[in-house]
Amino acid sequence: MWKEKYTNYFVILRLQQESEQYQLAMFKHANEDDGLKVIKTFSYATEENVNDWHVVMSKLEKHCIGGSK
Repeated sequence: MWKEKYTNYFVILRLQQESEQYQLAMFKHANEDDGLKVIKTFSYATEENVNDWHVVMSKLEKHCIGGSK
């Protein structure tokens, strides 16, 4: 549900028109303190774009369903 809600939020606010940094900041903000604490634990492979909210969302989704970071 949270993934669909944020995707809708992204469209409603027309965030695709904003910078990658802004998009990521909005994603982190929308996940509040508990989500941000989890996000800060993620590690990234060299080829992963740490500034892409889609990458961070994918890692958060894997975390929530029991996958790896």
